[in-house]
Amino acid sequence: TFFYTSFSTDSGPEEGGSVVTAVSAADGEPEWTTRTGEGAVYAGTAVADDRLYLGGTEAELALSRDDRSVAWRSAGSSLHTPPTVGARTYVGRAEASGVGLRAVDDGGGELWNHIREGLVGAPGPATAADGTVYYGAGDGRLYALDAENGEPRWRFGEQLTGFWTPAVLDDTVYV
Repeated sequence: TFFYTSFSTDSGPEEGGSVVTAVSAADGEPEWTTRTGEGAVYAGTAVADDRLYLGGTEAELALSRDDRSVAWRSAGSSLHTPPTVGARTYVGRAEASGVGLRAVDDGGGELWNHIREGLVGAPGPATAADGTVYYGAGDGRLYALDAENGEPRWRFGEQLTGFWTPAVLDDTVYV
């Protein structure tokens, strides 16, 4: 079992982007280190099956756990929160037009994009459960979206503050 972490370095081509390190959960010894290529990725790491999913303000990407090759990359991303991986990868976005969440398939292709126009800041991390994905868009609200198509199911709150990650247990969402 591995614990993955990433941290930002200069994102110029000569530096090779950010560094990702696999650390043994048993003894804390590094198992491997690799550079991500162009684009800083440091916002978080998720693991599913044979891939690592990473995000940052300049790129989001999926790496093979076995050979550390890039399975897909989305350059110029405005990702600020860690991806949540289920059957899909859900990534928080802060774009010029607003803040939101998008879903991508196993190859990195966009499936849907839910942007709250006019918002600034960064979305909170997403949580997916029972066909719904939940996230805070930076406007003080919790959003519930259909995980398949991104259609809004409901929203809650007006002034929720801070960065929070929704947690789901049984039929209740906790924020």
